[in-house]
Amino acid sequence: MLAMMACNTTDQKKEGASDQAVIGAPEVKIENGQMTPEVLWAFGRVGNVSVSPDGKQIAYTVTYYSIPENRGNADLYIMDADGTNKKQLTRTAASESAVAWKPDGKAIAYLREGKLWNIAPDGSAEKQVSDIEQSIEGFLYAPAGDKILLVIPTKIEKCMNGDLYEDLDKAKAYVYDDLMYRHWDTWKDGSYNHLYLGDVKGDKVKTIEDIMPGEPFDSPVKPFGGTEQIAWSPDGSVIVYTCKKLSGRDYAFQTNSNLYAYTLADKQTRLLTPDMPGYDQNPQFSPDGKTLLWSSMRRGGYEADKERMMMMEWPNGQMVDVSDSLDASPSSLQWTPDGKTIYLTAPIKEAYQIFAFDVASRSFRQLTDGNQDYQHVALAGDKLIATRTTLVDPAEIYSVDPATGKGTDLSQVNKDLLSKLNLPTFEKRFVTTTDNKQMVTWVVYPPKFDASKKYPILLMCTGGPQGVLSPSFSYRWSYMLMAAQGYVVVVPARRGTSGSGQEWADAISKHHGTQDEQEKEGDCVAIVVTAFGRVVMRLRRGSQK
Repeated sequence: MLAMMACNTTDQKKEGASDQAVIGAPEVKIENGQMTPEVLWAFGRVGNVSVSPDGKQIAYTVTYYSIPENRGNADLYIMDADGTNKKQLTRTAASESAVAWKPDGKAIAYLREGKLWNIAPDGSAEKQVSDIEQSIEGFLYAPAGDKILLVIPTKIEKCMNGDLYEDLDKAKAYVYDDLMYRHWDTWKDGSYNHLYLGDVKGDKVKTIEDIMPGEPFDSPVKPFGGTEQIAWSPDGSVIVYTCKKLSGRDYAFQTNSNLYAYTLADKQTRLLTPDMPGYDQNPQFSPDGKTLLWSSMRRGGYEADKERMMMMEWPNGQMVDVSDSLDASPSSLQWTPDGKTIYLTAPIKEAYQIFAFDVASRSFRQLTDGNQDYQHVALAGDKLIATRTTLVDPAEIYSVDPATGKGTDLSQVNKDLLSKLNLPTFEKRFVTTTDNKQMVTWVVYPPKFDASKKYPILLMCTGGPQGVLSPSFSYRWSYMLMAAQGYVVVVPARRGTSGSGQEWADAISKHHGTQDEQEKEGDCVAIVVTAFGRVVMRLRRGSQK
């Protein structure tokens, strides 16, 4: 196979961030409380949440978009762990990202235009601390703060015409003769994410070294992996990282990522997860360094398998699945300082809830309930910090009491804007399927819904085919915006979704267009489809007379 991707041969000047205006919260016109696309784009988007080492402060970003400029930028904010004393720390046209506190808690680190920056929690002493030429995609400080890992795209293979043929150095075509030549929206250019180990002298990053020299593999793994796929041992002597060391067709068709341990003293790397054909990723050490925790899928080549919570005694203990009693995929794992509890999120009846896992008894306890999504759990003293969304509420930072499960909105970025809108409402229903199963179905009602009246229905056919159909807030498929136009939006979690147990998710595998097709039946004025939803609708249309 020979594939070529031609790029625009005309050089186009790109504006630098310094030439652009800072984008803040836009002014948006709201008439009679009506939700519109302009209002949707006016919401502030909370992200990059990071709790200080002492648990007293929270750093985060808020991204705003400009419709006329067709772009957005994120700025850095800080608040106390109880939501008070909010302060904006940066105000730049370039976005701040990958926010993390330095281990000593004296500064907040982040990326801006491929460089590493630090800033004091009071907003002073902002400085660039990396002087390397390469663009940095991620970073992770060692526990003592004396070393740092940098994620840097590194050119390994030649696939551009200019690389392959000296007389075609002006050409901007790529040449491929094998998979994998594209990751979602990114063409393979011969560069791979590599981990570079650097020393930290004062505030500055010095003397970086590639710990994966010459390897045509990515760590973190593309396209979605981040620094959650990397871990330092508590004593800073070992780095455990995730990597899928496959190429060509094997890379495209297999899910076999593994964990590798790199020892700083001898610069040797060893495979930790042999004979495990599914995804192994997201390692974490226990606070005492005696246990390694990670996520693992049992079946190879199957991206929708359950993510098991695995443990092993470090460094050579037996691997044990400690999540067998939970029919869901644990994520966002967070050790407590004493190593006795692990907090996590998992989808239950198509909504992400917070759980506590007792290490000694290997038992799970569900802490939250309700029709919301909790993500990205962290500790702040005796409270948990997480982001929370619903179908009609954009992400905000919440404090959650582990004893009661009660959540409190801390960030309140969109509180004022939401107060000016007539908001839709929604509920979770359980619908009996044709084979007598109970199917979660989200129903979103127009503002001021009157049950005595008739409304047109929009039927949502979700893509995937697997994936949790949770009450997360979506800017791409905004049920809130659809319902605000006077529709009742019906969103069935048909066979194959991943938030109703593994058997429900597996049911669609190699059985597309059977039971899942029947679960999309119903009278409606329109059908909204995504990806796999189009396949189901084509099958449905072809099978009906």
